[in-house]
Amino acid sequence: MPIDEKASAAHRTWLEPVRSRFVASGLTLDDLVGRSGYSKTRLSELLRGKAYYPGWDITYSVVRALEIPVGSLPELWKTAAVEAGKTPRWIDRQIHAIQPADPDE
Repeated sequence: MPIDEKASAAHRTWLEPVRSRFVASGLTLDDLVGRSGYSKTRLSELLRGKAYYPGWDITYSVVRALEIPVGSLPELWKTAAVEAGKTPRWIDRQIHAIQPADPDE
């Protein structure tokens, strides 16, 4: 499943490593559904960079399900959200709605 050609460079910056980790994990999309709590359709759209710019909630859920260190991902996600035309208010609400599982994140 290729990344949608409309996905911006900033979007690809965080999406490509997430996709690589998914492929390397050997998990199926159904496995990821079970681990993340999101539908197969939503996860497929996220992994292809298609349809809409994903909220931080689903992005964070996938990152955690794939055991990817969060690190700089919120900043990369924010940059891509700006490129996707999301408002600062929307971005802040998305980030602040998620309480990291690990307080050091």
